[in-house]
Amino acid sequence: MKYLTFIGIILFLFACQKNSRIPISDIITLDISKTVIPADNTSSLLLTAKIDAESDTREIHFHTNLGSFRNHTTLIKDTVITAGYDGVASIYLYSNSSQIGTALITAYASSMEYRAEITVTFQDPFKNQKMLVSLSDTSIHATNGQTFCKIYAKIISGPEFATVDFTTTKGSFLGSATNAPTKMSIPTDKDSTSTVWLLADTIPGIAYLTIVCGRLKTDTTVRFKR
Repeated sequence: MKYLTFIGIILFLFACQKNSRIPISDIITLDISKTVIPADNTSSLLLTAKIDAESDTREIHFHTNLGSFRNHTTLIKDTVITAGYDGVASIYLYSNSSQIGTALITAYASSMEYRAEITVTFQDPFKNQKMLVSLSDTSIHATNGQTFCKIYAKIISGPEFATVDFTTTKGSFLGSATNAPTKMSIPTDKDSTSTVWLLADTIPGIAYLTIVCGRLKTDTTVRFKR
């Protein structure tokens, strides 16, 4: 009887020691680099999960209901990352242009019982987006490519990367293809700005320009004078 009592005490102490590790915050934490990103197929955020560095479990499972992780060129909703010696595992979550809303991301190690959850908002990329177009000159001499004006298109509150399409009815863009001198597509730079040079031709007149980025569109003109 004393032997059974002793065994019972040992099992009870073992259970207490095991249960002392149950709190989620002690087992796994989940952090994100951003809480809101545009749903544009290119924007991303960094997820960082951490488990107890002394844990025998090194694999961390990630799941999302919106957006996707990338395994090379494959888009997936679930993936497993092996944590480093410090218990940390990181992965990028990418937005999807057809999925606007709140994403619930889950990370867990050995059991869903010890999971951590966090939310991210995928917002309409055009909700607060604006395009500001400016010109270095509104009137230049018609000298067959010897004079030009610079056209700037700055995207406000847009995606991390965007392409701006420029079209003109007169003149040509510096660096454009010889078979399409009146059209040019320029990616935005680190300041979210696309820049082109419009070269004048020899005939005076008005160049009508159209600048487009996604749903944003602006029209402006440049006069070629004698």
